[in-house]
Amino acid sequence: SPNAVASIAALADLYLTASANDDARALLTDALAKGFGRSNPADLARLKLQLSTVEIRAGQAAKARRLLNEAKAVWVSEPDKYLRETVISADVESTILWEEGKPGQAITLLQDNMARAEQANSAYDRDLVWYYHKLATFLAEQKRGGEAASVIGHGLETLAARNQAQTDPALLLRRFQAEIVSQNGDDTRAEQMLRTTILDRQKLF
Repeated sequence: SPNAVASIAALADLYLTASANDDARALLTDALAKGFGRSNPADLARLKLQLSTVEIRAGQAAKARRLLNEAKAVWVSEPDKYLRETVISADVESTILWEEGKPGQAITLLQDNMARAEQANSAYDRDLVWYYHKLATFLAEQKRGGEAASVIGHGLETLAARNQAQTDPALLLRRFQAEIVSQNGDDTRAEQMLRTTILDRQKLF
């Protein structure tokens, strides 16, 4: 079926969202072994990109790196066409770099791809929120709390510019903002921010 790879990818995404890593690995490994995606380099690359996500979650950085590099070889041929895949690849690679003990490179990679992430996720606000969260978390882990707070603040401004200031993704980002404020040592302000966020969430839902 011409829709087979899309169905496999969708199911793999559901497994990954549910943290069912073993199920995702079994599905993707079996699909690749049976030749799904071989007739279309982009489809094959997408399956390998997903499997690289599985492997890095399992702590298999070397396997993840190999799969990611094979997928990236397709994206670089037409970066504008594969913008979203390129951003996802940078996200995965940042995790690999972090696991390899290269936090500075991981942070720089995410920073360099932020504009692309915002463009690629114009219709995926929640995915963009997690991108901001990841970068801010990495910065906070490296004791760069001010920069982490700036990332979250920039994210909220971006969502507001899209008329998404009172949406579920924005409220999620505000929760992350409170986490960063707490990590920066201001628990009182963080608590106030969370209480306000709770009230706004009750209004929204």
